[in-house]
Amino acid sequence: MKNVKLPYPKALWSAARGVRYAPAIALVLMTSSCEKSFIQESATSAATSSARLSSEPLLTTSYEIEEYSATQILSKIPEGSKAKAFMEIAAQPRLVRQKVEFSLFADGSFEIETAPLEPTRTDLLPEPFRKKKYESVLASKTVVQNNVAHFYDQNGKETQSSKLKGTRFNKLAEKILSSSQLNKDEFANEILGSPLVNEAYILGVARDKNAEIKTNGIVTEIRFDLESFAEESNESTENLSKYTVQHYDFKNKRMLGERLYDKQGDKLLYKSTVFYSPVDKGNQMEKVLSESFFEDPETGVKTKFIKQAFYTGMKVNLNI
Repeated sequence: MKNVKLPYPKALWSAARGVRYAPAIALVLMTSSCEKSFIQESATSAATSSARLSSEPLLTTSYEIEEYSATQILSKIPEGSKAKAFMEIAAQPRLVRQKVEFSLFADGSFEIETAPLEPTRTDLLPEPFRKKKYESVLASKTVVQNNVAHFYDQNGKETQSSKLKGTRFNKLAEKILSSSQLNKDEFANEILGSPLVNEAYILGVARDKNAEIKTNGIVTEIRFDLESFAEESNESTENLSKYTVQHYDFKNKRMLGERLYDKQGDKLLYKSTVFYSPVDKGNQMEKVLSESFFEDPETGVKTKFIKQAFYTGMKVNLNI
């Protein structure tokens, strides 16, 4: 396997900088020249597909995501703090649900459309919050085209737009264009940000970075020192003074979860657990539970951000 420079995942950078809103993504789950399990290569010419030569999308997906989040204040807020009221409001539990539709085109462009839905998992909320009238905090409609996000109100009027940075979907389109076969279940996990894993590739990176590798039954634990990624990350020494522990089920191509620690005192900063549907029913990511721990450098207030994300109704349509 050739040496691949890995872009550092947003989850761990966010946690390393003290940001609480960190999704669960494995350090080494990036598409690479070593990845063979995601897309099955074929010698068939791309010209045989009409979608590759027209304006029709190569593939479309749709799914629903429902997210519960809450912040627990773990220490006393200083008396007279101007931020006390804001912190208490921000700590209130929230439950949001939305539908996501994604289309990928042959030129590497993509479109994403999201719309809020009324939450269904209200049992996750404390009793007083279950009785409150539902009011979505999300835009009535969001459409992403050509890396620009457009936000619309209930009347269909655009209220705001925002330029996005480049995404992983462009490289994904290139791989699809060079192939004639695609595993729908594996693609579904890729869209959700938790692709099914390649054992040889991940273990190769681990050995290249002198990571600690332990195996207990079907679970493989890998401990990465983030300083070993200094060249790829361009981050400060302070942000790299962390280590991550990740757990894999290579037999079923799954990343089971991860934890991020500060080297000083082995302080836990972030942890996540990923749940999947049975292998014979798609092996798709269904739920992610995560916790992020934060200490305000000015006030000393300690908080824990809790998040539960549920993914349902995944549909993948291919036109390649």
